[in-house]
Amino acid sequence: MRTLTTKQLRTLTLSVLLILTAAVPALPTRADTASVTYERVSRELITPHCLSCHTTGRPSLNTYEKLRAQAPNALIEIEAGRMPRRRARPPQAAIDLLRSWIQSGYPRD
Repeated sequence: MRTLTTKQLRTLTLSVLLILTAAVPALPTRADTASVTYERVSRELITPHCLSCHTTGRPSLNTYEKLRAQAPNALIEIEAGRMPRRRARPPQAAIDLLRSWIQSGYPRD
């Protein structure tokens, strides 16, 4: 029987959480009642809570394309309490906004 490495176990865990997050419909929130766009997610969550570390590398979240690629993992990390590492947890409304943005198909405008 093969034993998983820590990295493989973490990847597997993140994958399962991502699947579960996508499968469970989110409860309606204030974020659902207003326009959910990249600009709003960036302004209310990413800029104040993420960009101090995620501007270059780690992964970078400073463009639409980069955030779109990392959004599901970012949501998992934030909800698990692993991100942000050196800052307080973002407000739940900002986290719900990210979830709504993902579920809305990552609208740019």
